[in-house]
Amino acid sequence: MNRIQGISLAATKLVFGVSMAVGLALHTPPAIAAPISDDDPNWSCVDSGNRVCGPGNSNGVTAGCYGDGGVLVAVWPCEAWKPSDGYRHADGTVSY
Repeated sequence: MNRIQGISLAATKLVFGVSMAVGLALHTPPAIAAPISDDDPNWSCVDSGNRVCGPGNSNGVTAGCYGDGGVLVAVWPCEAWKPSDGYRHADGTVSY
């Protein structure tokens, strides 16, 4: 290797190293979205959490328990679901 090739190789390594350092220094991790809580206006008691909407809920829907697809399964007060109740689907069918 002659002297010009050696200098060129060293310059290339230096530029690469500086580029990597600058790139890592400028990198910011992606923002992580905060979880939506039941006090957030984006929260829907019909679709989120345990899908139980109490009286006077902020969604303005009938108080009760909701199933798949936002179907009202039982009006307020809801009884606790148990496996023997089966799984109620949006089309109205129940599977056990």
